[in-house]
Amino acid sequence: MGAASLAVVAFFVFLGHGLSGVWARYYHPPVARIALSQVPFLAAYALVPVWYWDRDFHIFYIGWLYALLLTLTVATLWVWSAGFAKRKVYVYGLVVGLVVVLNASGFLALRWSQTNAFGLRGERSPWAAFYGLAATSCVTESAFYIRAGKVIKAGCPEGSAADFYAGQYDKAGFEALLCSDQPRSAFSVWIDREREYRMYVALSFYGDWNVTVDGKRIGTPYPESIDGKTATAILPVEMTGSFSDESPKKFRVDRSSETWTVKFESTALGGWKVCRIDISNPIEVHPI
Repeated sequence: MGAASLAVVAFFVFLGHGLSGVWARYYHPPVARIALSQVPFLAAYALVPVWYWDRDFHIFYIGWLYALLLTLTVATLWVWSAGFAKRKVYVYGLVVGLVVVLNASGFLALRWSQTNAFGLRGERSPWAAFYGLAATSCVTESAFYIRAGKVIKAGCPEGSAADFYAGQYDKAGFEALLCSDQPRSAFSVWIDREREYRMYVALSFYGDWNVTVDGKRIGTPYPESIDGKTATAILPVEMTGSFSDESPKKFRVDRSSETWTVKFESTALGGWKVCRIDISNPIEVHPI
């Protein structure tokens, strides 16, 4: 699919560029108009390195921008060649307005899909919602999760200048997966401990889960999406961690695991969000 998309976009860009050359050769327009006619093609070529190095930048975006600029360029050259005649200026304004509206609508539709309706819609399954919440808390083993069917990297601290013990987390991504504030406490207690003791915390949720959706038990392998109104997951949580050399104080724990009971609900626009997390036999921390 990627190679086919690249071939289609490249075909239309090269075709348009060739036709612009033919137009310039046979009609001999002023240099300013020739320069304007090259804008869509130069923009498309300039974005090729971005597409090549950024895997999240789809070749479709180059085609989209190229089609937008080509439409505006052709319309501008048309009204320019007519000396900006009054009637043609009205038509030109209508074309520009229509292009702006259509592209704004397309952009909003794309963002609506990519952001789960700007956070108003949940994930495709309860387990996807929970793993997203875990990843964006930044106190788990993986910073990657699935949002709207696409693999996303949580905005956790990274790089040589990052403070890994400051208790920072992906706040926007985290809150988008909640339907109440109650589940926040299950993660915030470890975020606070990470900050207080300057230690690296890693929570693992990969043990056996007991999952029910609308009262019906769901076995593995879990489907990518599932419909329902309410869901419950009972799961073991393992804690590992390591102290920083700069840690001002340390602690010990009475156990390394606890059990979470996670409640989910579907939203009005569809999809699942995490609504409640109850912890049985929580891990107790004893300062040393």
